[in-house]
Amino acid sequence: MKICVLSDTHGHISHIKDRLIHLDQEVDAFWFLGDYAKDGKLLKKFLKKEIYIVKGNCDLHALEPEDQILVVEGKRVLLTHGHRYNVKNTLTTIYLKAKSSEVDLVCFGHTHMALNVKEEGIVLFNPGSPTSPRGHVRPSMGIIIIREESVLCEHIWL
Repeated sequence: MKICVLSDTHGHISHIKDRLIHLDQEVDAFWFLGDYAKDGKLLKKFLKKEIYIVKGNCDLHALEPEDQILVVEGKRVLLTHGHRYNVKNTLTTIYLKAKSSEVDLVCFGHTHMALNVKEEGIVLFNPGSPTSPRGHVRPSMGIIIIREESVLCEHIWL
């Protein structure tokens, strides 16, 4: 399964709309990791693929869950925005959540900084932000390919 992952759009998805429409033809689903969950809902209006949405710290009145665990191709995946796990300061808390939840992959945002690390078999992936990146990097999203035998995460630099 091939998934496009994005986070932290903060109400500014118009300039990436064409790119997402193009990706809609290439991927099986979209995962939106919060901060402007309403952007994820807006994507549902022009994308054909299924969109999973979790809310972030800027989504105070959103009804979406803060965390969601999916099973994809036999792999367990945690979707979260990351703010509840202090990801701006440490990856330890989110890693411990991943271990206790017995997931293979954690997708999170909040920092606006792309990240792809593997620790003791658990992949921690942050797609960065396609609209307001931090840390002197280009805007980005993520592509994840999940198979029974592997999880491959990479960034799309915009």
